[in-house]
Amino acid sequence: MPTFDDRGLPTGSNHEAARHAVESALWRMMAFYDTPLADLDAAIVFDPAWPLPHAMKAGFLFSLTEPNLVAEASQHLASARSLVNAATPMRERAHVEALQLIEEGRWAAACRAWDLLLIEHPRDPLALQWAQLWDFYRGDAQALRARPARALPEWDEDDPLYPHVLALWAFGLEENNCHDAAEEAGRRALAIDP
Repeated sequence: MPTFDDRGLPTGSNHEAARHAVESALWRMMAFYDTPLADLDAAIVFDPAWPLPHAMKAGFLFSLTEPNLVAEASQHLASARSLVNAATPMRERAHVEALQLIEEGRWAAACRAWDLLLIEHPRDPLALQWAQLWDFYRGDAQALRARPARALPEWDEDDPLYPHVLALWAFGLEENNCHDAAEEAGRRALAIDP
C-alpha cells in the first residue's frame, strides 16, 4: 500500500517513525537550524531499506562542499542506489539520480533534474532546497528567484515548511536586486515562523 509524506508526496517507507525523522531533517535543512544528520541516522535505523534517508544524508554532505566529506557522502549515495528497487517511488529515484549528477560534478544537470521533478511535485521541499543551494553555488541568480516563485502557489500556508519556501524566494529576489520585494517576502516568512 503506498504511503505519503506530510505534503501528500509518495514516499518509500511504511514506517511512521522513519517518515517523522525525515520530516524533522527536512525542517532542519530548510531552517538551517542544527544539522539533519541525527534525524537521518534515526530514519535509517527505523527503516534500513528506505533509500531516501541515505540520499538525504549524501545530499546534505555534498552541499557542505567540504572535500573531506565527499567520501562519506558518496558512501551514502551508494547505499541509496543499492536500496532503490521497483517499489521506490519515482520521486525518490529522481533525487538519487540528481545526486548522482552532483557527485559527478554536473551541477547544472542536477538542477535541471530537480526542475523536472518539481513540475510533477512542486511541493517537494528537498528538490527546492537542493536546487536552490546548487543554483547559488553556480551563481544562477535567475533560477534562485524563478524556481521558488513557480512553486509557491502550490504550497499551503499552513505547511510548517511554507515560510522556508518563502525565504528561498526572498533570497532569490535579493540576489536579483529586488530588495523591496525580498524584504517583504522575508518579513512575511518571519511573521509565520520567527
